[in-house]
Amino acid sequence: IVGERSHEEDGLREEEPRFSYVVDVRLGKPLASRVKYENGKVERLELTDSNFAAAGPLLPLSSKPIRDAKTVVIVGAGPAGYFAALEVVAAGHRCVVLERGQGVERRGKDIGALMHRKMLNPESNLCYGEGGAGTWSDGKLTTRIGRNSEDVRHVLELLVALGAPSEILVSGKPHLGTDRLVRILKAMRLSLQSQGAEVLFGTRMEDLVVKGGKAVGVMARSGNGELFEVRGDAVILAPGHSARDLYGRLLDAGVHLVPKGFAVGFRVEHPQALINKIRYRSFAGSVRTGKRTTDAENLKANPVPEDSSVFE
Repeated sequence: IVGERSHEEDGLREEEPRFSYVVDVRLGKPLASRVKYENGKVERLELTDSNFAAAGPLLPLSSKPIRDAKTVVIVGAGPAGYFAALEVVAAGHRCVVLERGQGVERRGKDIGALMHRKMLNPESNLCYGEGGAGTWSDGKLTTRIGRNSEDVRHVLELLVALGAPSEILVSGKPHLGTDRLVRILKAMRLSLQSQGAEVLFGTRMEDLVVKGGKAVGVMARSGNGELFEVRGDAVILAPGHSARDLYGRLLDAGVHLVPKGFAVGFRVEHPQALINKIRYRSFAGSVRTGKRTTDAENLKANPVPEDSSVFE
């Protein structure tokens, strides 16, 4: 069973690409006794059902709310907010997700108006909306840390259950692409709503509601300007990096904030066929990399020789 597949970066200047596989192999005792084991290359594992589990993970649905179910208010429908909501409903609690931007259907139209007609919707754009800033620029959404941890595996299995390709479970650098993300986000929203979660788009958090030193809800403003209160037993803040106005109000309210650095990159898009030809050479026509989007490893791997005119 294939556990992981990755492209060998050193093979970029070879005539043919090279791939590295990590596989689990079930051996009988006679053959297993003849294998020469070496750390990092050939290792012996205890045989468990999980080593050879069938594909097809299921969403962690709760049959019904628990007796003492709480209501959790979640601010932000990006990766952190939506996955927090999935965990909340899976535990049998209720949740309300507030998102100042729009759902991916409406958000896609707003981004199209921005890119093609220079019409900016200040509340629904590349920074605000369902899925967060990464929905239309997901190159930063990678598994650089904890690739083999149970938490990361859980996230990848959830994505597959929501429509992501099963290849991300074994790929060394799994990537979804915007075209798939839109479908996955819609499926994630429908899954949450089917479990009783409420998702409010076009709803911006204005302030925390604090009683006795505890956050018990938020004040929110709808798209038509109406100010209303959303009460709960706990509040999870997942507003993303662009909610500068909100961070200022949180600081004024006495919320402890810690500065965090962020990466700035320059995005260059290429046709998938071109990237396949550069990276995979004669295998370009058969490699499985998805639709329309560029390979997740494209520019990080420096696929063009340094003496190429592209750098002149």
